[in-house]
Amino acid sequence: MLDLMEIELRRKKVGYSRLDGSMKRTDRTNAIVSFQNDPDTVVMLVSIKAGGVGYIHSLVVLTVGLI
Repeated sequence: MLDLMEIELRRKKVGYSRLDGSMKRTDRTNAIVSFQNDPDTVVMLVSIKAGGVGYIHSLVVLTVGLI
């Protein structure tokens, strides 16, 4: 799901960061720092593993500038 969202964000030239469970700790930290500090990064894509079930849910956090 995040991959599909990424494709659309790239197509529309929207700055974003991605955070998912497959990333190394340093990469996750860099994604968060980018979202917090880079004014061109307006979307944060985050995958969250559902408790004990193993499903992956996608959460898109939008800044006020995009709404």
